[in-house]
Amino acid sequence: MSAAHLPFAEAMAFQLMARLHDYELGVAQLMLAPLDAELYRRSSDDMDAMRLLATDVPMASVAWAEVMIRHFELMHGLWRVQRAPSGGLVLAPLHANLGQAVRRLSHRCLQLVAAP
Repeated sequence: MSAAHLPFAEAMAFQLMARLHDYELGVAQLMLAPLDAELYRRSSDDMDAMRLLATDVPMASVAWAEVMIRHFELMHGLWRVQRAPSGGLVLAPLHANLGQAVRRLSHRCLQLVAAP
């Protein structure tokens, strides 16, 4: 990426960090109310918005890919629990994995924003 594009990427990284924070709060709410369709929709909207931002922050692409994978794993787990509540699937590890991925991406964005 050229030096001229760095301020733009930094701005997108900053916006992505803010969206990650909102997304994480929404996922925490979803974990408390897994049958709430509005919370699912917001989570999906957040992912769409972050995807657009992440395309402008190529230095964080690996961390973003992990967030997408962990998001899918958790959403799939929530869906499975709804379909078979007695199936024994434990969501806490999936939620923790997503949280770790979000923190790694946020940290990567912070490195880009704070870079001299």
